[in-house]
Amino acid sequence: MEVLNEFEFRQFELQGRFDVSRALFVGPRSREGKRGYQLVVPFRRSSGGPDVLVNLGFVSDEHIVGTGMNKQLKTPLPYDGSEVTVVTLLPRVYPPSRFALANEPSNNLWMQINPAQMAYWLNEQAGMADANDAPEAPTESKSFSLLRQLTRTRAPEAQTPQEAFQQSQSTHVLPVYVEQIFDGTFSEAGVLIRKGIPVGRPPRIELRNQHAEYAATWFTLSALSSIMFVYMIRKGRTNS
Repeated sequence: MEVLNEFEFRQFELQGRFDVSRALFVGPRSREGKRGYQLVVPFRRSSGGPDVLVNLGFVSDEHIVGTGMNKQLKTPLPYDGSEVTVVTLLPRVYPPSRFALANEPSNNLWMQINPAQMAYWLNEQAGMADANDAPEAPTESKSFSLLRQLTRTRAPEAQTPQEAFQQSQSTHVLPVYVEQIFDGTFSEAGVLIRKGIPVGRPPRIELRNQHAEYAATWFTLSALSSIMFVYMIRKGRTNS
């Protein structure tokens, strides 16, 4: 696990099956003007070994039903349970900001991507968790904690318990997180979103140098301020 950082931003081809019955909904997020969630599910590899976490991509709100532990896709995915081959990318997962809302695994509420926390919770639900692997949950600021309590809505109790998470599993989930790649067009992505099929991330990597952008912005503002200052001085001399 320690060498994962050496493979950041590399593409991997995986063959196996998605377990959409244990889907984690990360969000809310937005795409193409629609509100929705990122769908993260365990992926059982055909080659064997522990499962890994795959972010299938964005699904709009209109194709999601239920709340909390009962949240699920409205219609099954065409490849749910079938053996597939997918191209994925190992992204760099940044730690959440101290101002970010904390995840609530017990309510299947995921605000941020946290592979260690996600894998541990899935294993815990399946009775396969090791207490030594329990991650330290990030803390949120007191103001955001108060805001969460004031705006929280009580989820209705399900008539039948959500059993998918508690089902015994033959393999545990590793805290390895990859994202499915979508290399289609803008219009193709729109079609998939309308059908409720997850749309993955683009294959390109964009590492923006924000420090350079900030420097250019402040340099421009400084130059404009200097020009205005000189203009006002000259205008004052002319009037006098």
